[in-house]
Amino acid sequence: MKGLIRARPGFNKPPGGDFAQLSETARHLQQLGVEATLSAALYPPLDDIDVVHLANTNKWMVHWCYAGILCARERSKPVVVSTIYWPWDEEEQEVLRRRPYGWTVAKALPKRALPVRVTATWARARNARSGWPKGWYAIYHSLQRKYRSLEMQQAVWGMADVLLPNSRIEADILKTLHGVQTPCVVVPTAVDPKFAQGDANCFAAKYGLQDFVLCVAAIHERKNQLSLIQAMRAVDLPLVLIGAANTRYARLCKERAHKNVHFLPPMSQEELADAYAAAKVHALPTFFETSGLASLEAAIAGGNVVTTVRGSTVEYFQDMAWYCSPTDVDSIKQAILEAAKAPRSTRLRDYILAEFTWERAAQRTLEAYQLAVRMQGKKCAGSGSGEPGEP
Repeated sequence: MKGLIRARPGFNKPPGGDFAQLSETARHLQQLGVEATLSAALYPPLDDIDVVHLANTNKWMVHWCYAGILCARERSKPVVVSTIYWPWDEEEQEVLRRRPYGWTVAKALPKRALPVRVTATWARARNARSGWPKGWYAIYHSLQRKYRSLEMQQAVWGMADVLLPNSRIEADILKTLHGVQTPCVVVPTAVDPKFAQGDANCFAAKYGLQDFVLCVAAIHERKNQLSLIQAMRAVDLPLVLIGAANTRYARLCKERAHKNVHFLPPMSQEELADAYAAAKVHALPTFFETSGLASLEAAIAGGNVVTTVRGSTVEYFQDMAWYCSPTDVDSIKQAILEAAKAPRSTRLRDYILAEFTWERAAQRTLEAYQLAVRMQGKKCAGSGSGEPGEP
């Protein structure tokens, strides 16, 4: 079987959590006999591809995913979609509206019927040398203005053969909130065991920091570092932020930071393992996470985990983490204080290493591929016999 995993544009510049997940998924699928390739091309060659795997339908990239599913459908290729979805509530949107340099939450647009296909300019664009398609920005923002993200998300979910949520909670949200009837195969987020092998002394020797509060994530509104910085004013521990910081929001975070906040650039996985080992607490008070790959990595390194109540985190961390509300600075502060006082424990580390492996994630992904191919075969057989195929 040959599979194409289609990522968002620029997914490896710099590498983020989705880059790690997609790369490892492709590598472990290859170990199961799948010829899995990874591409960010808008219109990749699909002639010899058996299944197309679209990697994201969150509100920022759903227009790209929508174009991808139309390209696959034009060639009658079975499609599986990793949803990475969580609904935003009004309180969270209001917090973001009030923030200087925060994103603008668009007003609800009138509902419009989705087009049968994206414009020819979009569908036949070729990758520019930079890896971004020609005309991408103009077309993307045109679609954003014309269609609501939720409309496109629902269209993608309906056109897919199989959906791959990262948790049972996410699957239930898709079914109960949006009435999604597409089959779901839950594929858990996985973690590389090498993050359990970091050297705390190495990080401490290089940066002079140990037993601090760590947050590994690109500095972005959704990751909510500004609230974390505010909460840490009342916590007598250093805060270390590791991640890309090249946005207006990142500049605002630096302006509001106190002297005990340290900004460090993106690091290699080996350096990150050392940072996780040196930290006492890893805090990720985001507006939603399926699990938070950095939280999983920090947990197997032995640190205490503070994570958001929004998303599927409780399915991953159960009663072995401290939870906070992303819209409540006091909630973030209290969770960090409790996690900092608590002793380190191997219970969460052992649980994650046993349950959230790349082998298991790849096996579940392969099951979804096989299901999508079987469903496509039934559609073709139904059409060939004169009977109507499945919608």
